[in-house]
Amino acid sequence: MCPDGDSGVPVLKFPPEAADCGSNEMWKQCVSSSCAETTCTKRFVGPSCTYDCIYGCYCADGFHRNAEGNCVSSDQCPPEEQNLGNKRGVVVWLRLIVRTGLQRRLAWHEGAINSSHIALFKAGCGNK
Repeated sequence: MCPDGDSGVPVLKFPPEAADCGSNEMWKQCVSSSCAETTCTKRFVGPSCTYDCIYGCYCADGFHRNAEGNCVSSDQCPPEEQNLGNKRGVVVWLRLIVRTGLQRRLAWHEGAINSSHIALFKAGCGNK
């Protein structure tokens, strides 16, 4: 038996207490593991996210996780990592929005897709 009634078994607190995060990071609560932050290779989250609930330190708004695991501004992302595969994802998402008329109900995510993108797409600027 442990002294003072301590069983030695750690007690997990839920939700977990906020941790001290690193540079350009912030504590996020109950976020999707696939949409909690952006990276240098994937600048926008979505269009679909996992329906899970995780807690932790993630890149703050305006910063992207680089290959070394640091949160950096867009101009600090290495050229070989910038926007890989992102343009196609945005175009597919815009096609879905335009074809289904979802633009009025869509909650724009941090300006990733906005009304000017929709206008350009409808004008034929995103059909490639």
